[in-house]
Amino acid sequence: MILEYVEITKIMAAPDMRTPDGYRNRIILEILYDTGIRPLRWQRSRPVISISCMGI
Repeated sequence: MILEYVEITKIMAAPDMRTPDGYRNRIILEILYDTGIRPLRWQRSRPVISISCMGI
């Protein structure tokens, strides 16, 4: 699936940057977009210790 510029802009603006979860989600979207990695590949390569477990 290839997204149009307008669709990408809407997706990138969707996370609420005023909340920690929204900030995290925006960072994840930025990484996916900037690297071109597919979401399934990202899911498989997640670290064993998540940031949420570290109290951040």
